[in-house]
Amino acid sequence: MPGEAPKYRPGGSAAPSPSPPATALKMLWLLGCLCLAAGPALAKVGSFGECRRFFYGGLEPKGLGSASAAAICQQRGGQPRFATLYDRERSVPRWSAYVLRAQSCPGQAQRRSQWFVEPQLASASMSPDMATESESGLCCGAERPGQALSEHYEDTAFSRGQLNPGDHHCDAARTATFTLTNAVPLEPCFAHGRWRLLQRALRDQLRLSCPAGAYVVTGATPGTVAIPSAADKEGDRERQLGRVVVPRHVWTAVCCDSTKPEEKFSLAFLAENTAASRVQAFPVKTLAERLAAIHATSESVEIFADDCNSQSPKVQAVIAGVQNALDFSMSPAAGWKEAEDAGNAEEEEGLELDAATTLSFSSLRAWHQRFTKLHRQGAVACVLQRADAAPGPEPPAGSWAKECVLQQQKHLPSSLTAAEGWSCDRLPCDTHGEASYRWCYAAERRGESRVPCCSSRCAVPDGERQLSCDRGDGERISCSPLYSAVTVKGQSCRDGFPCGLYGKSYFWCYTDEQGSWDYCCAPQHFCGGHGYGYSWCYVDNRQSSWKKCAP
Repeated sequence: MPGEAPKYRPGGSAAPSPSPPATALKMLWLLGCLCLAAGPALAKVGSFGECRRFFYGGLEPKGLGSASAAAICQQRGGQPRFATLYDRERSVPRWSAYVLRAQSCPGQAQRRSQWFVEPQLASASMSPDMATESESGLCCGAERPGQALSEHYEDTAFSRGQLNPGDHHCDAARTATFTLTNAVPLEPCFAHGRWRLLQRALRDQLRLSCPAGAYVVTGATPGTVAIPSAADKEGDRERQLGRVVVPRHVWTAVCCDSTKPEEKFSLAFLAENTAASRVQAFPVKTLAERLAAIHATSESVEIFADDCNSQSPKVQAVIAGVQNALDFSMSPAAGWKEAEDAGNAEEEEGLELDAATTLSFSSLRAWHQRFTKLHRQGAVACVLQRADAAPGPEPPAGSWAKECVLQQQKHLPSSLTAAEGWSCDRLPCDTHGEASYRWCYAAERRGESRVPCCSSRCAVPDGERQLSCDRGDGERISCSPLYSAVTVKGQSCRDGFPCGLYGKSYFWCYTDEQGSWDYCCAPQHFCGGHGYGYSWCYVDNRQSSWKKCAP
């Protein structure tokens, strides 16, 4: 507390050291090469009527087709699984449509070693069920169908990106998404980074915000550059002259239909197919206008018949929920403004999820005052971070710029973050029908990974000194708000792992992927002199353990 000497002096007994495991993240890099052959144009492949169930109002999107596009009712096991509009000329889908339901199915296989193909694209008389290439007979003949085959996904720097992602389904419906008529070539960093994070965050948020099931249409825009084949580089195999064209953008549109007007809403996302892509959120109507311009079509584009109440006030809450789960920097809800915001750039029509609103401060005390004020209000966090290194001479030792990024506070009832800071894995915070309190699986916790979640805001109750929250059954538990990504030494926390308790009695974070870590100042304190000739701060909830720190 100000004016009093810290209870533990430097050189005294150290606080117990955390021993969390180093992260064992494995990136799945799928390399592919696609080729195509021109084929006869088909308006429909097989019976399309049974796939009307996957469209809002039974109406498929308009204005996104082409003369060579074929509408496929994707079937597996004799059951319709989702719908696709497939561009035979480019050998990629234009869009896939499906229903995302509020269900969870942990422990399922992430990828299939064998992908399916669509026999009906080769001949309308063939089985309506998707099949492996050996089952379909499309792998060995001299005549190539107007679709991608597995052999085309070799020796290139592109990944197979599912428009209808397997993570959005369970069991047989999940298996059915692994068909090459549902795949487009994506830049690997983008495919397995930001786009995959967005798909998972959107899935988890819709399970909370649209439990009856949401209509989803995900698509790709036509590109002008084809994937180069291995023959271009090696000259050791023959390839078709036709190539699969790499899309310029990918997009997804969501409609949560309901008989209750206040529950009905829609929104959409768009991103370029590049490693440094930014993901933007749009009203569905705005996305349709963007797609019309990208496709250079005079025909109006319509994804959902009446835009599915895209002006609903619920949209911003859904966007905020998606933002909370993303591992890269994001901007706050649309309309948020701050006088200290240094940027005066014109506001874009879309909401850039990786262009954060940054505030600068003259001291850590000034930052802490702003954080405390916003934390009391409950919705937005002023998350402390290091500024990027500025050009010029090295700054004095121990000094660094004081900045914060405005983000939605994670510890809300619909959180995807556990009470002590863990990111939820597989399931969002809920009772899940198994307990009287809210919980989720912690993504990076060794052993028993079930951890409690907050059902109320993480705060200090009147008359107490420690941060706590209700876990949903009336019991108060320790918690950590989203407040800082900088350690006591001024180091940056690892991406996706800001300062928190993470099962310890003090605040800390990882500083790299190898498991290195450091203490963090407690949310109720900040690094400063506090009446002494050196900088220090408390690092625990009880304000009993302290460390020297970078001013």
